[in-house]
Amino acid sequence: MNDLRHFNPDVEAEGLYAGALPGSIKNLFDWTVGGMETVDKPVAWLGVSSNATQASGAHESLRVVLEYTGVDFVNAACRLTPLARADVDAELVAKPAFIADATAATVAPVRHVEAVK
Repeated sequence: MNDLRHFNPDVEAEGLYAGALPGSIKNLFDWTVGGMETVDKPVAWLGVSSNATQASGAHESLRVVLEYTGVDFVNAACRLTPLARADVDAELVAKPAFIADATAATVAPVRHVEAVK
């Protein structure tokens, strides 16, 4: 197992997708279970995918793993953002749908932390 390299759909084949959280990311969070590194820390994510539901498996896996670490989810900031591969270019930051989701994912955690104080 130690010699098995991490799965990377960008390297393996066009259109290949495992549909869940990459094992190396899960492993990173697994190492924090039982520790205090993430307890009560606000957590949010912006998942960008070329298919509106393609990243949902990864988000579900991420949520499950992070629940064991005791994080404080900022649900208003957790976003699934569909974005066509053709739209990923230098003008990405000017696309209204991306701006709306990125703004919500940025502002909601700040408001959450302010409300908890």
